[in-house]
Amino acid sequence: MKRRLILADGAFGTYLYKKGIPLNKNFSLLNKETPEFIKSIHREYILAGAQLIETNTFGGNLYKIQDESLCYELNLFGAKIAREVAQDKIIVAGSAGPVGKPLYPFSEIKKEDIKNYFYSQIKGLIDGGVDLIAVETQILIEEAEEILKTIKEIKKDIPIILSFSFTEEKTTPYGVSVKDIVELGERFKVNYVGANCGIGPSVAMDIIREFVSGTKIPVCSMPNAGMPVYGKKGFFYPSHPEHFSKYAIQMVKEGVEIIGGCCGTEPKHISTIKQNLMEIGCEKKKKRIFIKEKKKKEPAVLKEENPFKEKIKSEQFIISLEVYPPKGILTDRKIERLKRLKEKGLIFVNVVDLPLAKMKMSGIVFAHLIKERIGLEPILHFTCRDRNVLSIHADLLGARALGIKNILALTGDPPIIGDYPHATATYDLTSAGLLKLIKLFNQGKDISGKNIDIKLDFFAGTSLSFSDIEDEKRINEKIDFGAEFFYTQPLYNKGYIQKFKEKFDFPVFAGLLLCKDFKQFEYFAKEVPGIEIPEEISMKFEKFKKKFLKVQMEFALNLIDEFKDILNGIYIVCPGVETEIIENIIKKGVYNESV
Repeated sequence: MKRRLILADGAFGTYLYKKGIPLNKNFSLLNKETPEFIKSIHREYILAGAQLIETNTFGGNLYKIQDESLCYELNLFGAKIAREVAQDKIIVAGSAGPVGKPLYPFSEIKKEDIKNYFYSQIKGLIDGGVDLIAVETQILIEEAEEILKTIKEIKKDIPIILSFSFTEEKTTPYGVSVKDIVELGERFKVNYVGANCGIGPSVAMDIIREFVSGTKIPVCSMPNAGMPVYGKKGFFYPSHPEHFSKYAIQMVKEGVEIIGGCCGTEPKHISTIKQNLMEIGCEKKKKRIFIKEKKKKEPAVLKEENPFKEKIKSEQFIISLEVYPPKGILTDRKIERLKRLKEKGLIFVNVVDLPLAKMKMSGIVFAHLIKERIGLEPILHFTCRDRNVLSIHADLLGARALGIKNILALTGDPPIIGDYPHATATYDLTSAGLLKLIKLFNQGKDISGKNIDIKLDFFAGTSLSFSDIEDEKRINEKIDFGAEFFYTQPLYNKGYIQKFKEKFDFPVFAGLLLCKDFKQFEYFAKEVPGIEIPEEISMKFEKFKKKFLKVQMEFALNLIDEFKDILNGIYIVCPGVETEIIENIIKKGVYNESV
């Protein structure tokens, strides 16, 4: 039985880049700014032999455009431009790419936001006269599902291509398999399923075989021209047209019904495919069925003793000391101080990660040094501010390999308040996303759900802000994402915690701020964000500022007595405070000695 094979066009974005358009520009804007330029590229692909062209709207969703009327207009123009060039002889596909981010909690985007981000785009494409919608380069089933729902709501019977981007591991970057995509495609009765972008033609070959053998839905394939390389003239793709065409032809022989190209492919790639297609027939290959997957090997389980976790379980009152890494690499003075405090009963230290965005040694390294040289158990403050998703993975795994199990997951203070205000912040994840990632690690998976061959044993918590008390939903969400304890900002009475405990039976630690003098106290009270000191406490300390250290000590010891009945412990925040003062607090907290 004969079938119709459709030769699609190649890349649009990378071809625009090659022609001088910077990568940081949203290419969809060119539909309004330089429509004749966009028409010329469509014509190049049609002259090369393309029977299907895609609109220049890949990044035209509302999340990226940020203006609803402009979003609709750019997609309408993109569709009309392509339609004008096609002249009813060429199929026009409306291109709809992803938002480009994972969903909450790994970003601020929630599943229910997706319809809003894509409605104006899809409406513009359909009103502009596209023949079908290409939902392409997808990586998340949840996002693709919401886009498909939106399309069906606007025009139920418009044909759809559903195409996902794969890695060399033969899943999307977030662990979606061919089988997952096929099931989604069959549920929404799409017209084509397949793969585009992400990988070159040789790796795509194996993925396409899975599609062809796993569904009756026609399959499309538009791989990249290899992996990008950065040279003197910018990024380029190495796959020569003949090499690319060789695999494209093989995919056609396997049963692909739409063949084209993605990043790095140009009209010359499409022209070469067309020439080589003339030499082969287009008979459908007999389809195969999925082979049952082999049973996967169970991951190893890491389960080492954790004194911090055990003391929480046994409901022992815990005192921890917040410590800052050095500005350089000279750690002896700090280490000696901690040795002295360990002799007085200190067991745990909170190691801060670039506090207030100020430059210091890596918190991971300093936590490891403390554990190895002294034997104190670190609770590492791990911030998302300085790390993209890759480095968050790498640093967490590295920390655990160095024996660090306890993590306080934090978003991190913005660099603008630090000593290098022009430093770039990287918030790929927030504290919520970090908690979820750590929970996945403990299940033996990474952020995409892929196996990491071992189930880790992190013990993770996060901060509890003053505003959280009024937001039970937010607290429950943090617990669901993986929080196993909470740390508050410095407290000055137990009323705040009593409100929390009335609603949640959950481990919580309060900050206890000790200052070296009244001037430092005033700085924290008036200038540092997140610290709320009651006015009556400030007035009392100011009244007795000549006896500040004595009054502060009495207040702190009384506060510990109050906290012991309701909290799991405290952590002492004491920048620049004399060691003797901290020793007295530890004696009171650990041994309940009078001072």
